[in-house]
Amino acid sequence: MSLTSEIKDPKSPVRDFFSRYENKNGMKECLRFFQSTKPICPLSFNILGTKPFIVHSLIGTSVDYLIRYSAMGNKLIFNETVAHQGWSLGSCGSMNDFWDDSSLDERVTDLYEIGKMYMDGREASDDECIYSAIALSIVEKVYRAGSLPNLFMTSREDKDTQSLLKEYIKQMGDKALVKDIFACVKTFISAVKDPDGELFNGRIVVFNRALGNSGLVGGADFDCVIEYNKALILTEIKSMIKPLAIEHIRQIIGYALLYDEKKDPFQFSNVGFYHSRSGSFRFLSLDFILEKCFPALASVDHARKEFVRKLGN
Repeated sequence: MSLTSEIKDPKSPVRDFFSRYENKNGMKECLRFFQSTKPICPLSFNILGTKPFIVHSLIGTSVDYLIRYSAMGNKLIFNETVAHQGWSLGSCGSMNDFWDDSSLDERVTDLYEIGKMYMDGREASDDECIYSAIALSIVEKVYRAGSLPNLFMTSREDKDTQSLLKEYIKQMGDKALVKDIFACVKTFISAVKDPDGELFNGRIVVFNRALGNSGLVGGADFDCVIEYNKALILTEIKSMIKPLAIEHIRQIIGYALLYDEKKDPFQFSNVGFYHSRSGSFRFLSLDFILEKCFPALASVDHARKEFVRKLGN
């Protein structure tokens, strides 16, 4: 299980911690604050022939990659991405527990190479760059779910991977899908430059990585740390069309409590959310969250020790 899975499981140690210590009124107050202050742009097309969750997940992961790429000056350190870990599983044959056909390992490698192909310095809003980000998102699914989309699993070798990727994008929404991702990326680029916005001159200083204590929950990797007005904010990038829910607040708090300064080579004092469909950036200090949401815990350090102790039992 991962942190997000444990949060959804009412019988998990993570949920037991929140049930025992969280103040419901405080959590609701923080939830209201974290919501986007600007209208969330709805999905620009109707989802046909597939589950909405798959499309929304594909958009969200692709936007994450493109925001990271843009924030790094239109470059990406590929071997530090989750997609790289997915490719590594395929390239070394570790996915044979999930599939018997070795040609699928080649599909993963092809997708990973396509992912690197157009993230080559061009603008993050470029159509081909978005195409590469979608390919990386599919490879990331290999790492997180141990599988490729069915189209890649069932197609024979008479179709090359690039053709299958184009077919898959068409199934997911075709040009409208690309346009939707494009809009989120342009919103981020504009938000950083807008002196009246909530992310003006914001800078991503730590990119997606697993926390040192992530093994306690079977996996916990956050999106980024943003430096804004000298504050360091552990941030989740959300591309959802619906408002944030309590589970998302628990997720970001869970990351903050798993943090260990001896294991994790970075710092932060705040947590927050960047809403990619509006450009809104909302964050609160850990001290404030502790006071409002966990009044029975004396300090952030105390909360972390209690959280880790609960997970270790």
